[in-house]
Amino acid sequence: MQETQILIAIEFGKIAFKNGKKSIPCLDNNLMDMMKDMPVGQESITLLKAWYMGWNHASQRRHKLDWSKRLRLRRETNKLHRQSLRQYADEKKATLIKYWEKVNELRVLESRRDCRKG
Repeated sequence: MQETQILIAIEFGKIAFKNGKKSIPCLDNNLMDMMKDMPVGQESITLLKAWYMGWNHASQRRHKLDWSKRLRLRRETNKLHRQSLRQYADEKKATLIKYWEKVNELRVLESRRDCRKG
């Protein structure tokens, strides 16, 4: 068996994953055509393992990309959440400041009234 056949089997596995096929090399027509005249034995098992290796590599790569996208989205979401919390806190702070300013104004007015009555 040639090394190129192994590389081709690996590529067939990657292509099968990208096309949405299950991890069953016997369902891949390309691989079966390549192994058509090959006797059952070590050479054919090596090609099946190479196909699995290609399929698994493509699968793991996709999951790795999915995780990196999820991580990026999580970071962006956390950043937006922190910004909205800061904005909320600033608005609350401004509301509280206005409230206490009003309370102080009322206290001043009451003290003036008390001074006038007395």
